[in-house]
Amino acid sequence: LAKARRLIAKKNSIEKDFRSFALELKEGEVVSGEQQIARLLVELERMGNSSGVRITDVKPQPLKESEYYSEIDVGLRLEAGIKEIGNFIYQIQSSDELLRLEKLQLSVKSSDSSLLDGYLEVHKISY
Repeated sequence: LAKARRLIAKKNSIEKDFRSFALELKEGEVVSGEQQIARLLVELERMGNSSGVRITDVKPQPLKESEYYSEIDVGLRLEAGIKEIGNFIYQIQSSDELLRLEKLQLSVKSSDSSLLDGYLEVHKISY
């Protein structure tokens, strides 16, 4: 409740900051390659946390730029049960971020465990 009170007291300031940020994005703010990669990594981490997948290694590839768009590839190593991995893949495929799975490899972690080790390559197109 104390935290909520502090946020309510700052409501006008927060809304003002949000409006100015949204306006900057609408005006076509140029986002650097590092910022695009960072945004993608944050989104993948959020998806992993919400689906119960433990991401153990992340390897973003350099940004590939063309005349009209950019491409980002990220390799992910993960651990989870089959249900959690399925949920994670669904979140990637249904994301508004134009994400696509390029490669998926799954293997059993050990014979007495229901966990799987996995490797995914995620591809994103951005403007």
